[in-house]
Amino acid sequence: MSVDKGLLEAGFSAAELGVKKVRQMHAKRYADKFAAFISFEASVTLRDEADAGAIEQQLDELWTHLVVGDGRWETRASFSVMITNVILKVASTTDKTNSKVAEELVLWCLKGGGGGGGGGGEGEAFEGLLSIMAHGEPKSAKDRKVESLTLSLSSW
Repeated sequence: MSVDKGLLEAGFSAAELGVKKVRQMHAKRYADKFAAFISFEASVTLRDEADAGAIEQQLDELWTHLVVGDGRWETRASFSVMITNVILKVASTTDKTNSKVAEELVLWCLKGGGGGGGGGGEGEAFEGLLSIMAHGEPKSAKDRKVESLTLSLSSW
């Protein structure tokens, strides 16, 4: 009993078509994420404190829904580029009336909300651009600079 050569070729063609379709679906998913980042970056305008709050909330939602849980480096890199461009846009378009609001927004973009779960799970708050760009193992508590006199005396 032998297998027909045409049957084998048809099977391989079907497998190749399936792989191609899966690749297209993954590419579309990532293209949609990158398009969302670009769209948000282009639409950022800072006029007052309410705008700053809305920008923070939208960045937090983009982080939670599009970046957290995605293990690909490309997504985090694209998000980091978007955050950097938002910071540059906000910092370059400020005037005297909203300079304090812009400064607070830039600091939030750099340091994040800080209310995250820390475990990498869903619902984790945006931890800031500096956290995304940090490489290596985080410093232990003993290696961090102590800002409280009471805390420094207690660890002494």
